[in-house]
Amino acid sequence: MITMKNKPYSFLIMFLFPLFSFTERTKPHADGLLLSYNFNRHLPLTFDVSKSSAIIVGDGHCIYKFDASGKLVLRAEVPNTNYASAIFTKLTVDNENENICTVEIAGHIIAFNILSKKVLSDVKIYGSDAKKDLNGNYYSLFQYYQEKKDHVENKLKVVEPNGESYNYNTSIDLGADNFQIINNNIVLYVQNQQSIYFLPAAGKNYGHVTPIKTNLPDDKPVKTLGMVDNKYIFQYFDYNKKEDVINIYDGKMQFVKQATLQFNLNELSGLYRSQDNGDWLSEFPSGNIYMYSNNSVYLMRTTKKGTFIYKLNSLIKI
Repeated sequence: MITMKNKPYSFLIMFLFPLFSFTERTKPHADGLLLSYNFNRHLPLTFDVSKSSAIIVGDGHCIYKFDASGKLVLRAEVPNTNYASAIFTKLTVDNENENICTVEIAGHIIAFNILSKKVLSDVKIYGSDAKKDLNGNYYSLFQYYQEKKDHVENKLKVVEPNGESYNYNTSIDLGADNFQIINNNIVLYVQNQQSIYFLPAAGKNYGHVTPIKTNLPDDKPVKTLGMVDNKYIFQYFDYNKKEDVINIYDGKMQFVKQATLQFNLNELSGLYRSQDNGDWLSEFPSGNIYMYSNNSVYLMRTTKKGTFIYKLNSLIKI
């Protein structure tokens, strides 16, 4: 009970609290979805969520389909291709048919039906982390050696549905960790510019490239996670505090707030150590793997208790 004596102090606290609430610190809820499969051979490294909330997980060798309750309903291998010795690193689910998956393997994007194993398309890309726009064009980040300047530049390669490819026409060095296609714009954070860039993803008429200066760090890889509830979401790992930091901006790219995800690193599966070749924990230092799908951001975390799927807005208020 608040007495009259305490009321002025309570009012003062309520008045001042918003001034100090830009950073939200949160521990994960216990309501993460536990998948009914023990990944004890290969670490799950990519996943997607379909419109019907089916969860598709890839471990680089096999694809696993789970229903919305986390029950395993299908296990499939990538069809026999010329890239049999390589592992796939990215996986996405078709918007209209959740049995059609696209995987990124050995510099190619392969779409196939996980039931019939029929390969539907095989497109060569020229980099990594390829994403497709509404017109069927693929975009991927790649490094290009500029002979005249004698240095390496980071560029975007565009691959049209007919297989023709060209460089995205911009003089900006796109030293980005990743990107998303949001509202027909390629959205990425360029670390050496400390800016978020919006590059139109509509054919060869690129239009105006928009850079926006931010308060994101210039000394850490920053990932563009996506847009949730008309807010842009970016993430980086704080190596000192051992936690993921989430920066949230509104639709006009005005800073809204910062939140941190405090997971216990000791909970991570031993696979992170036994399979680590310098890549696993350098790319996912918190053990959290993020995916943008259906206008939501999800994260997958493989612990000693199993593999969990979280929806980001169940962990923080966006």
